[in-house]
Amino acid sequence: MVCIGDKAYHIVNGKIALVVEKSVTYNEKDIAKPLTKGKIQLQSEGAEVYYKDVKIRSISELPSEFANQLK
Repeated sequence: MVCIGDKAYHIVNGKIALVVEKSVTYNEKDIAKPLTKGKIQLQSEGAEVYYKDVKIRSISELPSEFANQLK
């Protein structure tokens, strides 16, 4: 997943599979706040899964290899 601003790009096997725009969370007063920090959860749907070499790093723009897929 790559998150830039208010968009999240879900990438599977090098291809953008899903783009989420304007994602927010609601606080205890039901006020929408942008998702700029928080926890990451990895899961599997009904099967055992293994993760290897998961890395988290800051970036400022969508890498060109994925931006080209949106044209």
